[in-house]
Amino acid sequence: MKLRAMATVLLALLLITATDGAGKRSQKSAMDLYCERDNCYDVLGVESKATKSEIKRAFRSISKQHHPDMKSKDPNSPTIFQAAANAYEILTDEEARENYDYYIAHPEEHMANQFRYYRQAAKKINVVPVLIMLLIVITIIKYLSDQFRYDSAVTNWKAWDNVQVRAKKEALKVLGPPKKSQKRTGHSKKAVQEAMDKWMTNQIESVSLPFIHFLSRCIT
Repeated sequence: MKLRAMATVLLALLLITATDGAGKRSQKSAMDLYCERDNCYDVLGVESKATKSEIKRAFRSISKQHHPDMKSKDPNSPTIFQAAANAYEILTDEEARENYDYYIAHPEEHMANQFRYYRQAAKKINVVPVLIMLLIVITIIKYLSDQFRYDSAVTNWKAWDNVQVRAKKEALKVLGPPKKSQKRTGHSKKAVQEAMDKWMTNQIESVSLPFIHFLSRCIT
């Protein structure tokens, strides 16, 4: 319960900090939220009552001079074109332009303007690729987690005394009686261990039941 309470308090503090920061950002300049200049209309050089055709014409005029493909000699061309493209996108979208006009007319409504701006920005995000990537990440994490748990179960199973005894017994069966040269020392430890590992691997690979059932069956 204490951890939950601390998490709630921390989340509240983060939200307060975020909203306070957002409000201050919109206060920094009367027109900095959308176009980061005097205002979007000035960026394109049109009046606030300009029609969509006039806005398109103004953007085309700027593009002819400052588009990257035009290889303008003006070093500020990339910045000018980027600002114009941003303004064009805002002013040719009816909802975005409506929100922007309200933003200009009511600069004191910091939180309301922030909400409208980020709600509009969220609509531009294509959710499908994000969900697909999220699903892929979750699947990979699940696979790695299951693989880790499986590997841990196999390692622990191989280390059990009953399994070691059974594996050694099966290994000696496979190796058969020691050769004449091995009568004193018997089979080498390396040969026995390799035969044991092979038997345990075969048992794991050949199991068709759930692993837990396999473990209980092999050690009984």
